[in-house]
Amino acid sequence: MTCLSGKKKMVSPKIALVSVLKDLETAPLSLAYLASFLKKNMEADVSIVDINFEDPLAEIKKIRPDIVGISSVAVVYNSARQLAKQIKAELNLPVIIGGVHVSTCPESFDETAFDVGVIGEGEETFLELIRLYAKEKKFFPTSLKKISGLIFFENGKETRTSPRQPLSPDKITIPDRSLLNKKYFEPKPSYNRLRGEIVREAGMLTSRGCPYKCVFCSTTKFWDKVRFVEANQAAQEAKELIEKFNINYIVIYDDLFAVSTKRLQEVYSALEKENLVGKAKFSCCVRANLINDETCALLKKMNVVAVNFGFESGSDQVLKYLKAGSITVEQNKKAVLLCKKYGFEVNGSFMIGSPGETKEDIEKTIELMDFLKDNGVKECWCGVTVPYPATQLWVIAKNKGLIDPKKFEWESLNPSYAWNQFFVDESITKKEFLKLYLKAKEKSFEMSIKKQSFPMKILWKLAFISPTTYFFIKKRLSQ
Repeated sequence: MTCLSGKKKMVSPKIALVSVLKDLETAPLSLAYLASFLKKNMEADVSIVDINFEDPLAEIKKIRPDIVGISSVAVVYNSARQLAKQIKAELNLPVIIGGVHVSTCPESFDETAFDVGVIGEGEETFLELIRLYAKEKKFFPTSLKKISGLIFFENGKETRTSPRQPLSPDKITIPDRSLLNKKYFEPKPSYNRLRGEIVREAGMLTSRGCPYKCVFCSTTKFWDKVRFVEANQAAQEAKELIEKFNINYIVIYDDLFAVSTKRLQEVYSALEKENLVGKAKFSCCVRANLINDETCALLKKMNVVAVNFGFESGSDQVLKYLKAGSITVEQNKKAVLLCKKYGFEVNGSFMIGSPGETKEDIEKTIELMDFLKDNGVKECWCGVTVPYPATQLWVIAKNKGLIDPKKFEWESLNPSYAWNQFFVDESITKKEFLKLYLKAKEKSFEMSIKKQSFPMKILWKLAFISPTTYFFIKKRLSQ
């Protein structure tokens, strides 16, 4: 078999790509991207193993692959490491770790669990690894050193190869969703921006990266620089979702979709050319300093029905720090009012417990939540500020001695846990912070759920005391 370039495709080993993130709402698209890229460039036998629908180890034993690749973000890195050790102990298979976590925190790479770590975007690096394994049936350090974007150990010593350059936009493929569990595409209440509406929902990316450098964001470090998929390809992917998977609500996962009117016009024109406008609703992330009438009009023409803001704080002092001076509270307010004028459902997120944030700052955030609620904002998610690897907050946490990458409980980076108080100001006691955070959380929670029974209100408060109770509440609320 030959590829489009005329070169003969190489037959690959049997590959199992594993997602260990427990999230029934968001399909593991990163693995679908890897599978698609492999299939485009070689004869690849690829399966995706999803922890949400199967026991990973049992499924891997059933598939009997030659090689296993695991993708992991920070909060599930310990789970990924544990699974890798089980795979090596019971099946003696080579295991590759990739994803945002190992890319932004390579010093946490565990050589007892993984053979190789992929640093940065995985498509080209993973392809070269699979080609190498197909040829040599093993990962020899001398051969690994010739591949960019890797971390591995040789004779007990860590080796990192030269950085991999970001993938060129013309090489980004449409992810192979045929390998994903079909339950992701079944009709269900929307979890993202249109709470409660029964839809066939799926997500897609039209770009990689973000032009802004917020102090808390690690994905900008992972993507490195902003790249836009050709608008015609974005339209083709939307067409596949609509026609092949019967999707009628598409969540655009871009860190910032409404980056410019020029880009929006390109995407709209491509959708219109394919006669897709009006066949699916869209939601996307926007930014207050970029929202104007022209932007809103284009989003409306595209059939965008919901927009999401990263409000972060109601204090200009805190917001200036978190977003590097790029946005003010007043801009957020004006942007919300403009979006409501155009009929969009508006949602957003906040962070509580940032460095230098006082009680007065948190109260200002709660006041902003009241403003948003009074002006028709449907939901605002609220979490504790946590230090993700490679961010400025990460540096602060390391300097304070709060993090040791080799023996850290990565689950503690879940911003939903109120007891993860990495940066709470010294002027605020733990008890005071919990009280303020609970007040903010209740405000945000009330926006999304109008009526709560008295027992549920009590259980919600208990969620901030015990992790077990938290997961029980989360399960109850999703039913």
